[in-house]
Amino acid sequence: MDNAKLYNELLSKKNSGHNLNFDSITYDELYQLWGEENCPDSVIGSLFNVPQEKVRKKRYEYDIKMGTVKSNELHKMITTEIPQDLLLIYNTNDSDKVESVIKELQDLSEQEINSVINYLIKNNSKVKSMAQDSKRLKLLFGKFK
Repeated sequence: MDNAKLYNELLSKKNSGHNLNFDSITYDELYQLWGEENCPDSVIGSLFNVPQEKVRKKRYEYDIKMGTVKSNELHKMITTEIPQDLLLIYNTNDSDKVESVIKELQDLSEQEINSVINYLIKNNSKVKSMAQDSKRLKLLFGKFK
């Protein structure tokens, strides 16, 4: 489990006698535990004293699946990491132009983001590699939504 801040916080509460109620877990908490901290359903279940099947069912109700997580990572990369990479690539004479492009990327609608993603998948090796990984995961774990 990578960077398991929330998990460690909840485990500390549990170990100090607090009763953790899985029925009141929020989308953000479950997404952080499973999607960001890489806690398996069995570990989350053990933390809350519920069967891992109940955790999986709640994740599916919240649409927290591998495809959703990868899609969110790709969206984050498009709106933050790639724009930051662009700033490093262009020299200072072009920085105003690059900053303008970054601001436009961050203000795009979902449909426009998808168009940019499709373009980058075809024309950017880093994005293309991530998309291929997502396709493999999609085949393993089912459709994104």
